[in-house]
Amino acid sequence: MLNIGIDVDLTLLDPICCQGGWQDWLEERSSYYYPKGSLTEYYIASYYPDVEDPLAFWSQENLYSRLQPYRQAKEVIEGLAEKHNIFFISYCKKGHFGGKVDWIKKTYSVPKDRFHFAATKQKHMCAVDVMIDDRADYLIKFGNNVMKILYKTNYSQDVPTTGMLLAEDWISIGKILENDRA
Repeated sequence: MLNIGIDVDLTLLDPICCQGGWQDWLEERSSYYYPKGSLTEYYIASYYPDVEDPLAFWSQENLYSRLQPYRQAKEVIEGLAEKHNIFFISYCKKGHFGGKVDWIKKTYSVPKDRFHFAATKQKHMCAVDVMIDDRADYLIKFGNNVMKILYKTNYSQDVPTTGMLLAEDWISIGKILENDRA
């Protein structure tokens, strides 16, 4: 049985480019506009310098209640949970911890004894055998004994991705884990 760590934002769902996501929220308050999918910096607020308190979006209690998971994420994670422990590991802004956990529990049928959640920026401190994240700068901090799966996004990576397996979607992640150590 493996301990599989899974990041939430931009790994399970897209809270940035989706309808009503962070980009829409910023553009409602800004004189700037960009086509969806065209921004490449993770901190997209830098594209909207005229928005006061751009991180307020992340403090909404109901933020996750209106979001949908990526295609196939539900099926793959629930399949993995039949044999493995699932650790949802995510940084939470004040105000949306409960909403994020509630969304995960409502979206994914993971047995209680295999469901774990850690709210932290220090993801590498979690004892996992596999870590799935969209950010190479988080994955690189895990030791060599951890399988690192980088979920591909439009955003630029600031560190080398050497030693990381690249996944374009959740079907790819399922196949990687099915064929390797799972």
